[in-house]
Amino acid sequence: MPSWTEEMRQQIASVFPLSKVIETVASSLVPYPMLTLNRLELSCNYDRPNLRKRRRKPTVPSPPTIEAPFTPGPSTSSIPLYPVSSRHNSLDSHQPLHPDFDRMVADEVLEIISNATDDMESIIENYFNTVHRWLPILSKSMLKDRIRQLRALESPRAEVACLVLCIYLVIQPYTKVTPGSNEHLSFLYSRAKCVHALVQSSGPVSIELVQAALLLTVYELGHGLLPSAYVSIGCSARLFSAMFLDLKGKGEAGDSTMLWIKEEEERRARWGIIILDRFLNTSFGRELDSFATLSLTEDKYLPTQDSIWDAANESDSPPTALPVSICSNDKVGSFARQAQAAHLLGRVLQHVHEPTSNVEFNKEEGAQLERTLHSLNKILAIEIEDSETDLCGAIGMCNSALLTLITADIEFDEAPCKKSASIKTAVQYVMEHADYMKSHESIVDPRVLTLLVPYSIYQAAILHIKILGFLKTDPRCHYWAGNLYILKTLLVGFGKTWKISDEYLNRVQTAEATLLVGNS
Repeated sequence: MPSWTEEMRQQIASVFPLSKVIETVASSLVPYPMLTLNRLELSCNYDRPNLRKRRRKPTVPSPPTIEAPFTPGPSTSSIPLYPVSSRHNSLDSHQPLHPDFDRMVADEVLEIISNATDDMESIIENYFNTVHRWLPILSKSMLKDRIRQLRALESPRAEVACLVLCIYLVIQPYTKVTPGSNEHLSFLYSRAKCVHALVQSSGPVSIELVQAALLLTVYELGHGLLPSAYVSIGCSARLFSAMFLDLKGKGEAGDSTMLWIKEEEERRARWGIIILDRFLNTSFGRELDSFATLSLTEDKYLPTQDSIWDAANESDSPPTALPVSICSNDKVGSFARQAQAAHLLGRVLQHVHEPTSNVEFNKEEGAQLERTLHSLNKILAIEIEDSETDLCGAIGMCNSALLTLITADIEFDEAPCKKSASIKTAVQYVMEHADYMKSHESIVDPRVLTLLVPYSIYQAAILHIKILGFLKTDPRCHYWAGNLYILKTLLVGFGKTWKISDEYLNRVQTAEATLLVGNS
């Protein structure tokens, strides 16, 4: 290869200036820059032959005609690509919010709901008559105003559309008739998750996004999607924290003129996170370090009475707020009782999984927690006779906390068992609640059944199987076997609404079959 002399270099430079050389080289590598831009806008689900075809160097020397950006349709992608820039102030601040983003999300949600057999009013009424009975985190008056704006498309908000879609999802009945009979649930679930992630990533958080994440958690818990529920409850907790960080930046966190309904809705969202998080940690077998949110201190306030909350208007004066440490005998609503039970359940999980190095303190703390749970359980047994309250969720969590506490260190090969008295008392609570539910089975709509009960029934059933394995041929086996049959019947009933109950029943039947094989 010939060497380049300085004279040759100067001659070339005089003919081809440096800028011209760079432009010539660049054009040989990327002859038509717009092709590269269009290529980046293409969907990623094309096949390899087409990919190679697109990479072939064009032979036409003239510049190509600039075409409109490629928009994948239903045949190329199932994920909606909305023309939207970030709504975060710190991102894309030079680009204005796309004016059609909220409207496009609202249109999609309304189109999904328009294909339903029920209209919007029936869907909302169905929600308030079912899930809202045991998880009252939404304000009726505020939700109606939000939906009115959404349907009118005057100033629709993507967050409200996402919340409405999650409401529609969580009230869908679970059926187990034939394989594939729940395909519509899979579609709705995937759409709700997609819309929630899209709205969350496109702008600042809001209370509607927190509520939607809670409803997604309910759906996932009820259908046995525990890992997904674990992620969703963490998402709702972080969104709730981020919401107040955002408000502090705007100087609105300490606004004394904030309507009490808004404050109560935020308080109920916080308690909803705690209730579902503690329930999930118990049923998932997680330890304390996996809590999505820390326990509230004793000076924090409980939700107000549910009858006042459901009938609340902006013009109403705020009711007196009651702290968590309130005496159990004081009159509170069913959601506040669930909050108290969840608070104690969190304390039990901390006691069981994170004991201190002081053995005596641990023993005293365990005894105090057991006494407190007994006290709350007795109060709930009295209050549940009031037909206007739905305390099954609080009782279920209270029983679950008690069973978790007393079975933490039981050795069934001991004779007699050290905690036989505590076991009998806990079983008595469970069976009394079971009798109550069986007596009301014919008049209770299965869709109203709370998600927070089946796990306590499952815990009691497994405990009965262990006791039966310990007693073997003892005459007392008839009593425990009779209780076990009732508990399995209840799991069948809850399985009409929640798929997770069927999974609990399968575990019980497997454990029972193993016991029969071992005793044969």
